[in-house]
Amino acid sequence: FGNGQSEGWDGVFDGDSVQVDYLDFHDSTYPYGSMPLSSSQTVSIKLSTDDSSADDSATGMASSRAQTKSGSHRDASAHYLTTTVTGTPSQLLENYWVGVITHELGHALGLDHTPYFQDIMAAPASTEDGSSQENAKYNWTDYKDSDGVQGGALTATLSQRDIDRAKLTKLLGYW
Repeated sequence: FGNGQSEGWDGVFDGDSVQVDYLDFHDSTYPYGSMPLSSSQTVSIKLSTDDSSADDSATGMASSRAQTKSGSHRDASAHYLTTTVTGTPSQLLENYWVGVITHELGHALGLDHTPYFQDIMAAPASTEDGSSQENAKYNWTDYKDSDGVQGGALTATLSQRDIDRAKLTKLLGYW
């Protein structure tokens, strides 16, 4: 665990270890807002990185804190992401954190970010905090397939592109 709130990350790979933000991980309202965690009822949550109309309700948008973090890595001219995640409250939280950790473990295996929202390795832009990502092959300022699709990091699902890239990094001897 680490302190990612001041730096704006939920998870990070620093070259030696994977860290998850301690406070957000233990906050049952992050990143989706307050939900009835004991409920086995399926809920759908609409998420958007457009924080101009923040709604912290369980059926509304992501919490304003999550949007701020997402927004801190967004180009102001970028298209905003809108998607819906569905599951029981405990499934949604577990999938989110498994997705964050899997994303960071992907970096440990030598995988870089992709512009595809469906990938576990997705990132909204090829630049982060004003710097180009280490091994970005080309520049992007928006997800390539964002609206209406389930994000890999939100659902803890590997895309075929993620699997193929992991196989390639293994063949290249990265791990």
